[in-house]
Amino acid sequence: LTLTQLIYSDSASGNITIQRDLQKVRELDRQALRFDIARDAVAAYMGVMRSDALIRIRQEQVDLTQANLELAQIRRSVGAAGAAEVYRWQAELATARAGLLEALSFHRQSERRLSRLLNEPLTTRWDMHQPDVATALDALGGADDVALLDTPNGYDHLTSSLVDLTLQRAPELAALDAAISAQARVLTVAQRARYAPLVALKADLNQVLAKDDTGGLDLGDIGDLIPEFDDTSWQVGVQAGLPLVTGGANKAQRIKAQEELFALQTDSINAREKLGQRTLAALDAATASWSTISLREQAADASARTQELVRDAYARGAASIIDLLDVQNKALSSELAAVTAVYDFLDDWAEVQRAVAGFPQTESLDPVYRQLMPLPDGRGLDQP
Repeated sequence: LTLTQLIYSDSASGNITIQRDLQKVRELDRQALRFDIARDAVAAYMGVMRSDALIRIRQEQVDLTQANLELAQIRRSVGAAGAAEVYRWQAELATARAGLLEALSFHRQSERRLSRLLNEPLTTRWDMHQPDVATALDALGGADDVALLDTPNGYDHLTSSLVDLTLQRAPELAALDAAISAQARVLTVAQRARYAPLVALKADLNQVLAKDDTGGLDLGDIGDLIPEFDDTSWQVGVQAGLPLVTGGANKAQRIKAQEELFALQTDSINAREKLGQRTLAALDAATASWSTISLREQAADASARTQELVRDAYARGAASIIDLLDVQNKALSSELAAVTAVYDFLDDWAEVQRAVAGFPQTESLDPVYRQLMPLPDGRGLDQP
């Protein structure tokens, strides 16, 4: 029976530290994945809201075109318009209805994408309501930062503060730091392999269970002259070993560990630059979309007023069908842009929050977007 107890091994003790760091890397990668899922879910939600707005605009286009067709028929009946004008509105009505069907199809696809990301049945129908910007920012985080966008030096302040937050909180950078720590320990183990011995306590116990000293022969009085040995023997000792000759394996391991450490350090530097760039790009997009909201609303209001004026002129015969079609399409596109401008900003701001790891760091993703998109039956997103 042989028992061996390891007393000291630099590679074994180093592996404990290495595995602890690698586990930290796995946990940080999981955290980054959860942030990505939350970001994708918000993007999918905004996609559903955009498609829902598109349906409303397309339906409005159908209704307006139908009304204009009826107006053209009246104009024709009194001799103010020809048959070509009626046919043109009929063609426009068919085109508008086709656009409405396409919008409905796109909306269903957007709902399925959202359902897939939230692990809901693909047939779930989402009862969406236009989100309040303040409520949405409470869910996404960073409402105080958005307020700075309306101040003269707010953008300059955010460019530095958000990049600093990114470098402090990004799980990708923390994971790389943990990986560098693990690889540095690997290099240390490889460097110590030349002189750090492996020390172990070893105990041996030997027991003869059965024996025949004479081998089955009758030796008579001569057998008394053969000495007897103890059937049990044991020994305890400490062993220490060093690899004297490895054929260059130790050197190769040191070089490999050094190069892998250098690669990780380079990746960390590149990741810091890329994440900082991502944060600034997201902030630029959010700043533009935030300012665009009011401008889109102004454009939609002006286009709607123009449409009313031209439609009245068309009814009196003072404007052509081309004039009315032009302002109608412009008014509808402006209205759609005004409605989706809010969703574009919230989508851009969600990207800012993802860049700075600003989503709530909870085990459940529910608080991130439950306020934005409640399930039809009122359940939380993580509840069965």
